[in-house]
Amino acid sequence: MRIHSLQFTAHLLLIVLVGIGTACGQDVGDTVQAATAVQLKIEDESVATVAAGDALTVRKVADSWLWVQTADGRRGWVLKDQVRTAAPSQQRTASPTPAAASTTTPARAANDPWLTAIGVLSGQNIYTTYAYIGAIADGYGNKSYTAEQVQQLMKDVATMAGVTREHLQQVRDTNIVDQDRAVIDEVITIITLLTEEANALSRYAKSGADADLQTYDKARTEAWPKVKKMLDLK
Repeated sequence: MRIHSLQFTAHLLLIVLVGIGTACGQDVGDTVQAATAVQLKIEDESVATVAAGDALTVRKVADSWLWVQTADGRRGWVLKDQVRTAAPSQQRTASPTPAAASTTTPARAANDPWLTAIGVLSGQNIYTTYAYIGAIADGYGNKSYTAEQVQQLMKDVATMAGVTREHLQQVRDTNIVDQDRAVIDEVITIITLLTEEANALSRYAKSGADADLQTYDKARTEAWPKVKKMLDLK
């Protein structure tokens, strides 16, 4: 399935992992020391230099990166292997501080299981939704469902699709690479077509009008090639 390659940036991973501890004493609130002179970074830009032995407070953890704060308030990303655990006498619990002005995250994580799971679930969502709408339409045609049941079921489909689209749009608007954004755009396009299909079926169940049936057929016809391409179906 082509959607399995969907990789969001570490920004999304950070949302999931904030507050989850890591090994080697590099948890949120821990104090670490720069092993050598290191650069604090935001994206690929160095924003400050920290001398070897300087104490740094860990504010966030994202995969192999730490978002740290110096004693004078400077902040940036460092790799975990650029720091060492501070001596016990230097450890302290971080007091709550305002969120950093920048929430930009380090380079995107490749082949991360969290990100792959999002891609798999997105693929399953559009495939099963397409199949479900068609099954309900067939059931209505052979009188297994009443018009009222079809309207309620399609209302539920449209509502759930709207929630999914909203959250995908939020991810799409974060700092992600163009390839990932293009995949999300295509998923959103498919979900929009499925929503149109569900709404048209609901209207047809109520009105019996040819115009509503044609709208249903048009949305379904347009959606399937996109679903096949997205999921690499034969």
